Amino acid sequence: ALAWYFKEQARDIWHGNCVRGTKQRWLEWIALIKASNIKPLISVAETVESKLWGILNAMRFGVSNGLAEAINSQIRLLRVKAMGYRNTERFKRAILFHFGKLDMGFHH
Repeated sequence: ALAWYFKEQARDIWHGNCVRGTKQRWLEWIALIKASNIKPLISVAETVESKLWGILNAMRFGVSNGLAEAINSQIRLLRVKAMGYRNTERFKRAILFHFGKLDMGFHH
């Protein structure tokens, strides 16, 4: 029940309408979790604490690295499907070919 409560608190902080005071709310959330002495939650709180600057910027500017993560996932899948590449240059070419949206037609 306590883990669910902390998750809901984090959700409320993340979706809050006001950015002002958000840093303090996160710091209070982190302190409460650390006081709970629940090791898995403490691990999460420490991660949030170490990434707090990025979290606050993501909240402030409404940005995420979701697109980059999706592209990285597709590149990993490409490598798995190919069962590896002989060298780095071939791997780079495969990435550009599959994801670079290059016009491979020949124009005269």
